[in-house]
Amino acid sequence: MKKLLLVIPFVLPYMASHGQIQEQVVATSGGYGQHGDTSIEWTLGETVIATLSAAGNILTQGFQQPSIVVTVIKSLDGLPYSVEAYPNPTDDLLLIQLKNAEEQDYTYLLYDINGKVLEQKKLESDITAINMKNYPAGVYLLRVMKSEMEIKTFEIIKH
Repeated sequence: MKKLLLVIPFVLPYMASHGQIQEQVVATSGGYGQHGDTSIEWTLGETVIATLSAAGNILTQGFQQPSIVVTVIKSLDGLPYSVEAYPNPTDDLLLIQLKNAEEQDYTYLLYDINGKVLEQKKLESDITAINMKNYPAGVYLLRVMKSEMEIKTFEIIKH
């Protein structure tokens, strides 16, 4: 027993420095499809991370997309103005930029991942800063509204 306890402090660091950890998904089923230069892979039975829907289409993202960062969840197309939120991910300040916006009837709502409204304010200029420093690391939703109409919803990642 004493020999085992003496070996562990030397073996574990060696294994940690020389071993490779590979991401794997254990799933019940899955597949791969390709059409032209577009391909899709899917896996059944993995944990759901996010579900997006638009125009009757639904995309559920799981662990098979580790490098994808979704920033825009919902957006109205064909508008004469644009709305951007950056930097995303952020550590402290999040900026909302309105381009070519004439009327000043815009507001933003910042939600935590549970849907609780954390902030609701008017956008008073072309660039508005949101102080994210006091919020814990995590995922937030930012909805930008014009009057009562939702213009764009962003998924914001706070480090």
